[in-house]
Amino acid sequence: MHRRNLLLLLLLSFGHLVVDLHSGSLPSLFPVLSATYALTYTEIGLLMLVSQITSSVVQPVFGVASDRVSTRWLLPVSLAVTTIGLLIIGHATSYCLVVAGVVIMGLGIAAYHPEASKLVYYVGGEEKGRAMSMFALGGNIGIGFGPALMAVGLSLLGMKGAWLFVPVTMAAVILVQKHLGNLYAHVETTHSAGSKNGGARTATRSPIPWGSVILLLVIIFLRSGTHASLLAFTPMYFTDILGYSETASSMVLTAFLLAGAFGTYFGGPASDRVSPRSVIAVSLIASAPLVALLAWTADGTAAVVLVTFIGFTLISSFAVTTVLGQALLGNNVGLASGLTLGFSVGTGGISATALGWVADRWSLAA
Repeated sequence: MHRRNLLLLLLLSFGHLVVDLHSGSLPSLFPVLSATYALTYTEIGLLMLVSQITSSVVQPVFGVASDRVSTRWLLPVSLAVTTIGLLIIGHATSYCLVVAGVVIMGLGIAAYHPEASKLVYYVGGEEKGRAMSMFALGGNIGIGFGPALMAVGLSLLGMKGAWLFVPVTMAAVILVQKHLGNLYAHVETTHSAGSKNGGARTATRSPIPWGSVILLLVIIFLRSGTHASLLAFTPMYFTDILGYSETASSMVLTAFLLAGAFGTYFGGPASDRVSPRSVIAVSLIASAPLVALLAWTADGTAAVVLVTFIGFTLISSFAVTTVLGQALLGNNVGLASGLTLGFSVGTGGISATALGWVADRWSLAA
């Protein structure tokens, strides 16, 4: 990969890291919010659902806009809006204000992903799988360190610890804004050259195989449903069932999410060596029994090990499914990004709400 392309990719990945740093921090607040507002597991699951809908399900809307009009302003603005939403949650005085903060933060997250991943698609050139793996790695690292940063904030400032995210966001906004012109100039040149070289092929391109697209989205839904549920309830499980402190539970969540980041990093290249379908199948089949074992594990150390392996195996197909979606949808790269990174992932929040209802009636272990 050309050095300039790599630098642009690292910039987009850093922005992805920062925006998803906020996403990863939210579940760490659930035990505190639960104690502050006397929330049920269902209400906690509802917060996760609202977060998933606003940060993910609406992404295709931003994706379509990205395909049709100039949305250069989205990257820096979305980063700033994300942090504003988290600050509202930290300063909230009621459950309704918490929900409002979750909505605002979610919309900021949703706005960043389709635009940035579309740019990654063009910057990646002939190495789209590697490029998307690096972009996804940035986001997964952000999600992974989100709970740790929030744990530090909670220990120092309580709920107002959200202010620790402001300097990181400001750095990202400044860097993105500084290089925005160069980024779009390079991408437009690459896209224009690709259109001239492949114009004839584009004119005779086969219709979109919607059956394959729908099947891919169902697979992503199953994976993200498991991931969203574990994301929402792992801190609660380690706090309420295994007796961990809130800070220690946040660190366990960090281990889960960072393991997912490494899984993403290895999954992309593995799909190039074998096949995307093989990586997806192994990811789902290997993680399922580990999730079942977690509920039967009373030892805290063994539970942490299981959570780590679940994170690695479950998320190893993340970048693979995104690249497949972009390939299937051809010229609608923004829409493909919104669907695979957003809508299908976000609808997994339905699982968190449903399992919150189960937990209220039959226990969190169930």
